Amino acid sequence: MEEGQMHCFRRGLDTEVEKAAQAFFASGIGKKIVEAKHGGRPAFQVCIRDNYLNVYWRGCSVLKYDPLPEQFTIHHKYVGVDQPQGKNKRYVPLDFSDNDLRFGDWSFFGKVLEPSYGGHIHCLAPYSDRQLEKSSLSTYIDREAPLLMDLEVAFARRNDQPDKKRFFVADRVDMIELVIQGNSPMLRLVEVKLASDPRLRSESDPEIMTQMGYYREFLRSQKPEILASYLTIARNYKTLGITELGKEMLNRFIERPELHSEPHLLVLGSREELRGRKSCHWSTLLELFKKAGYPEPRLHAI
Repeated sequence: MEEGQMHCFRRGLDTEVEKAAQAFFASGIGKKIVEAKHGGRPAFQVCIRDNYLNVYWRGCSVLKYDPLPEQFTIHHKYVGVDQPQGKNKRYVPLDFSDNDLRFGDWSFFGKVLEPSYGGHIHCLAPYSDRQLEKSSLSTYIDREAPLLMDLEVAFARRNDQPDKKRFFVADRVDMIELVIQGNSPMLRLVEVKLASDPRLRSESDPEIMTQMGYYREFLRSQKPEILASYLTIARNYKTLGITELGKEMLNRFIERPELHSEPHLLVLGSREELRGRKSCHWSTLLELFKKAGYPEPRLHAI
């Protein structure tokens, strides 16, 4: 992204794209992705982007789906091939049939979907097991069943390092969930950190405070665009039936869409992991968040 006007946040499927997506999720493999369960919970999260979708398993994107023109892609490392030639060519195309997506002899059903029923996908294990934060977030989602609207929410912000060539940079926050405020569901933007993350640790100015500032500015500067995007997504989810959020919940949000004005922090781990040599970093975080006007961070044991 170069000098000029910053791209506004946009999410959701246009009408024709939604119709094409309906056809895929009515297919054999589309239904299996949505209906796949592990431990009584959905094995996959289907997240809607700007006229395309990502399918996640334990925080890893295992499928990118562009309805128009129809294209399915997956990271080359999951199918066991070298990175394709060309700049940023990390994904390979999959051929669609009613009951599978294939790359040569490699089968999405056989290598990803079917193993998900047992909670372990072998072709992803070398990568997903190393990403402790994503794995811990997946455990939190399985246990607590938050009302998820999105994962890995990317947005553009102005570059605060003027010596860099780019005027704008891409940032991302971990998830957007619905919480009940009174009788209405409200969108809440949530950053997730492990208790062991060094970005939470400082006696005066931990890095997380800078991150929270970016998220606060995103919420304040693009509130109309964020609300419009997730209003469209709620309607898409209702039409496609690809989320655990029931029609009643989606209808309540559609009737009265609201957005929490401040970002939230969810820390996964224990208070002991936040102990420093001089003090408890958790106490420091609570004081800093209160002073800055952020909601109190949540600490959740994993």
